[in-house]
Amino acid sequence: MSLKSLVTFYIPQLFHCIRDYAKHRKQMLFQSYSLDAISELELGENKLKYGDDGTTIKNLAYVNFRKFILYNIKDTLLTKQIDAVTGDLEYTWIISNSNYTNYDQIFSPSMALRCIVYNEFLQQANGLY
Repeated sequence: MSLKSLVTFYIPQLFHCIRDYAKHRKQMLFQSYSLDAISELELGENKLKYGDDGTTIKNLAYVNFRKFILYNIKDTLLTKQIDAVTGDLEYTWIISNSNYTNYDQIFSPSMALRCIVYNEFLQQANGLY
């Protein structure tokens, strides 16, 4: 499988994982769902501050490119560390594969049950039982 086909296949799946991850985290009733609040709660770390000199996220890349790059790297690392602590993306992958359910449908109990029952019928029809 080429790199292009891997990226074409996995990027949409990853997008659905991240969207479902956000859905799952919002069920936990935090006071704030911002990356800064979640990383403070889970890791004890904060995002990189950038507005001290009056810059906004829209013009940060033009005013201070180095800080803009560091800001994005820090966000990515915080997201990765949060996942390492909580294991939510791994949970999503395990549930999806064990229930034969698409990534974007694992938080729907009826869809997960439907996929399990469908797979059971398919295995019985193929004589695997």
